[in-house]
Amino acid sequence: MELSPILAEFWGIILIVSCGGLLFNKKLYENIVNAAQNEEFMFLYGLIALIIGAFSVSLYNIWALNFEGLITLFGWATLLKGIVVFVFPQVSITWLNKFKEKSTLIHACTVLFLLLGIYLLYIGLTS
Repeated sequence: MELSPILAEFWGIILIVSCGGLLFNKKLYENIVNAAQNEEFMFLYGLIALIIGAFSVSLYNIWALNFEGLITLFGWATLLKGIVVFVFPQVSITWLNKFKEKSTLIHACTVLFLLLGIYLLYIGLTS
C-alpha cells in the first residue's frame, strides 16, 4: 500500500479537527493562548510537534508540486516548529504574544489550513 494517501488522510484529519476547533470555538483558542504562556505547556507541545514532525519526515520526504509536496512541507514545518518550541520555549511564547493580537491574520491562516486539510483528506480518501 502506498504511503502518500495514508499521510494525506493523517494530515487532513489533523488540520480539519484542529482548525475547525479553533474556528468554531473561540474559547478554545483563548485557552490555548493562555496555556501557552506556561513553559511546561510549551515543552509538552514542542515534544509532541517534534515527535509528529520527525515521524512524518522519516517516513515521507518527497518534494513535488502536488499533494505529496504538501505532506512533506507539513512534516518539515512541524519538525522545525517542534525543535524551536522544545529548545526555545521563551522565544515561542514571545512570538505567540506578538501574533495573538492579529486576529484577522490568524483567522485567515486557520481557514486556509482548514481548506488544505479538506483537500488532503479528499486526496487520501480517493487515492
